[in-house]
Amino acid sequence: MKNKYEVLGESTLVYMHSNKVCIISSASLELILPYTWCVEGTGYVMSRTNGEAIKMHRLITNAPKGIFVDHIDGNPLNNRLDNLRLCLKQQNEFNTKIRSDNVSGYKGVSFDKRKHHYRAYITKDGKQYFLGYFSTKEEAAIAYNQKATELFGAFARLNTVSPI
Repeated sequence: MKNKYEVLGESTLVYMHSNKVCIISSASLELILPYTWCVEGTGYVMSRTNGEAIKMHRLITNAPKGIFVDHIDGNPLNNRLDNLRLCLKQQNEFNTKIRSDNVSGYKGVSFDKRKHHYRAYITKDGKQYFLGYFSTKEEAAIAYNQKATELFGAFARLNTVSPI
């Protein structure tokens, strides 16, 4: 089944089977037209040609082997040029979403039952940085955000902190 496309100025919607829709920059349309796209289990938009898997975001950015493509907003269906950047594996990992088993609701924050406080921590290059104990999870999330910005720069995925 071929995809359908809807050009909306600088962006184009790509309609795939299973009611999935991704968005690309209209400037990328000619690159992706020869392929039939779908969303696979990884969540990425892919096509298969002669048994070879092609990821849309890698095609659009012409990413060389060994270089990763980061979706800045974390949404693999947003393949607009302004949402994609080439990076190293570690930089791509800095921008990961909060883990599904996280109970605090904030990245880098956990509750220490012995101390009855929230603990903030962050890891880079295999080294875990302890950022302190805090009375609220929001304070711990702010501490994480500050250190993430320092360590990861533009690749830091920051917590959205509710007002204290």
